Amino acid sequence: MQTRTGWTPQEHTQSRRARHRGVIVVAILATAVLVTASPAAAETMIQLRYWPNTTTIGGDMTGGWQTAAVGVTLRRSLTPDWALSFEGDWGSQSNWSGNWLGGTSGSDAYWSLNLHRTWGTHSSTFSLFAGYMQMRSGTVFPASPLQQTFRATGFRLGADYQWRLSHNWSLMLMGAVGVGLNGENSWPGVLPTETTSAQYYEYSVSVSYAFAADWSLDLGYRGMYSAGGASPNYMSFTATSTGFVFGVTRMMP
Repeated sequence: MQTRTGWTPQEHTQSRRARHRGVIVVAILATAVLVTASPAAAETMIQLRYWPNTTTIGGDMTGGWQTAAVGVTLRRSLTPDWALSFEGDWGSQSNWSGNWLGGTSGSDAYWSLNLHRTWGTHSSTFSLFAGYMQMRSGTVFPASPLQQTFRATGFRLGADYQWRLSHNWSLMLMGAVGVGLNGENSWPGVLPTETTSAQYYEYSVSVSYAFAADWSLDLGYRGMYSAGGASPNYMSFTATSTGFVFGVTRMMP
């Protein structure tokens, strides 16, 4: 396989345009729903969470690390049938092993913007959603003060289900998968930036306890899988991040 010296200006432009198109598509859909939304139906959910997770690397590479991630979900119901959400998680890496054993610092980041179509009864709520996402993982090694980074961007499809078990307790299930993702490997000053294939899926299960009229405590388990294909200067890999999630949720008009 021939080694490349880096992206051409045309490839940089195409990559930026692809990311911008994804955000624009979700924004247009959200705007269309907002135009027809009934103000009286609006409700906002805010969740703050802590996700200490362990990432295990497979494929052509081995090892992994731990990440202490904090996150937020903002979800706005626009009508009884539609909702818009933003999710984001950010954390610092530690305890590297295997191919990452020489790591000195690092960070993981993930965000998504989603449009939901919802169906509900007095005891449950189900939604299908589509959105745009980006996930990024980077580690600093002694060879350079800059992170060696893998990034995946593209569309995201999924579903979530909430079942109210009693007045105070509820169960939430969620699953999502990336569609047509674009991958990017980079290590500034050491290796060229190269495009590659990318995969992603995610799942979570959690239980919530309402301790006040608009507040609840959340405990759950979350798994996130990503993969990047080989490129001229980088090996392929899979990354599975799992761990318990601790959160607090507030409902507001």
